[in-house]
Amino acid sequence: MPNSLIPTHLLCLPGDRTPEEDLLEKKGDIQLIQRYRWNLHHNGKSTWNTDRVDLAGLLKVELALRENDQRHVALTGKLDARRRYEINVKLKFAEEITEVQSIESEIKKLIRDYWDLERRWWQIRSSFPRTPLSRGVDLWRSNPMWYLHQDLREDCAGRGGCCEQDCGCCPKRRERPGRNLAAGHCTVECSCCEKVRGFELDAEQKRMYRKAFGLGSDWITKSAYATKMIQVSTLGLTAGDAVVDPFDKISDVTDDRAHLPLPCWRMLGHIGLNPV
Repeated sequence: MPNSLIPTHLLCLPGDRTPEEDLLEKKGDIQLIQRYRWNLHHNGKSTWNTDRVDLAGLLKVELALRENDQRHVALTGKLDARRRYEINVKLKFAEEITEVQSIESEIKKLIRDYWDLERRWWQIRSSFPRTPLSRGVDLWRSNPMWYLHQDLREDCAGRGGCCEQDCGCCPKRRERPGRNLAAGHCTVECSCCEKVRGFELDAEQKRMYRKAFGLGSDWITKSAYATKMIQVSTLGLTAGDAVVDPFDKISDVTDDRAHLPLPCWRMLGHIGLNPV
């Protein structure tokens, strides 16, 4: 039977390329095609199960991976310092031995947890159906430096992260072997941030800041911050900027620090948090 005699909807699968998507790809305008893919999915015109594309869930697991790895780096540094101290003074008090054992035990747990988080990440990512939105995520994430987009660096700086400093920690994280999924910006576990601010966050402070900058289940309707982070983290999109190629907003130059108009701790008061 000639194809022309078969109803078109019987020849298509959910997520197939549309003529518009093909046209925009041929034009090579990254900004436009990414916006088209986002809006096709979120304006209710998609024909596939949108619940299966858990963008917020993906980013939450990536945040957990970063927290895990940054905690691992912090504890490894503390353990190395303790061992150097023991070698220099040649003393081992009972409380010091207990502290070392506690650190070693937590590091082992972090390694196991990281392995588990990697599988959770893949479970979410592999469940994305082959759709325009998924192709948009693939395109943006094809650049391993995607997380150094200007907006994400400004967010890191605003939260008091290393993008406010000249240490270069954030770009360097992609160099950690076997930890590519943890490459990203600072979390409440960053030891470099702790040194700069001069104090360690307690459990309640960590919980508060996780909640303030989190990605809840109602992010798409309730949190403008979460929507912004999801758009730029998954497709490289920024509202109000329809001209610049998203890839041109990636930079790992440490001298080009993402300073904000207000110091980060003062800014927290403007969003309802008390500076610590």
